[in-house]
Amino acid sequence: MQCPNCNHEAERGSWKCTSCQFEFDSDLLIEWQHIRYLLDWLEKQSHQFSVAQYRQLQQLAEQQASQLEIALGLVEPPPELLENLAIWQGLLHYLPAWSREAEINLSSLYELRQLTKAKIAAFKEDLGGKDVALPQIDEGAVVEFAIERMLFWTKNGHVSPRISEKLRLYLQNRHLFFKTGETADLVVAPESETMRDIVSDLAVETVVEADVGGATAVVPPTSAPPTPPITSTKQQKTRPSIQIPSLDWGNAWDKVVAAAVSG
Repeated sequence: MQCPNCNHEAERGSWKCTSCQFEFDSDLLIEWQHIRYLLDWLEKQSHQFSVAQYRQLQQLAEQQASQLEIALGLVEPPPELLENLAIWQGLLHYLPAWSREAEINLSSLYELRQLTKAKIAAFKEDLGGKDVALPQIDEGAVVEFAIERMLFWTKNGHVSPRISEKLRLYLQNRHLFFKTGETADLVVAPESETMRDIVSDLAVETVVEADVGGATAVVPPTSAPPTPPITSTKQQKTRPSIQIPSLDWGNAWDKVVAAAVSG
């Protein structure tokens, strides 16, 4: 087995290369090597599958390879992944307080909270289970995010139109306070008018929900000074050459074909 950082030969079960001192999990390394070998094999055997089957298998394998590369420390997590995780964790953190201040029963936001938890889990999965430092997100940034997404959440049934309108007006007032230190008297429109406006907006909107799943972001209080985003000095490593592991690929072929046919 070779060190994924310098290709120095290392014994199985090692966790630190004796040559470059790179720390790694040998079991994860072996799994990553298997996935990389499987991707190469799929490309060579693509004629054995339909286009849809090939793309599905390739996407699953590439996603797993990416998660393992992050967990092994071969690549840095994408900054947008860390920011999205921090934003959604901030949303989960602030929703209870917002519901109290907006006089909304927290149970009315159940579907939105479930969506938020699912997003967080998905982001953490994309990190391969690795603990990473997240950028600190203040409440103002989370408020802006929620305002932008409110129409999407309403269209997809995560928030009822009436609750959506009430929460949106509260968040707009909150946003105004963060920007100017002042608040405005915003009134919820009559239900029929609110419903008509939202349905009219939805008729011309095309909504795309992106699932992009670890560590818990520490959300600073509103008065805390903004924290600059994480900048990594760690250079992106090129993918090392792969030492093909000894594996019964005849048996693996049977399993892959069986999975593709059943899926």
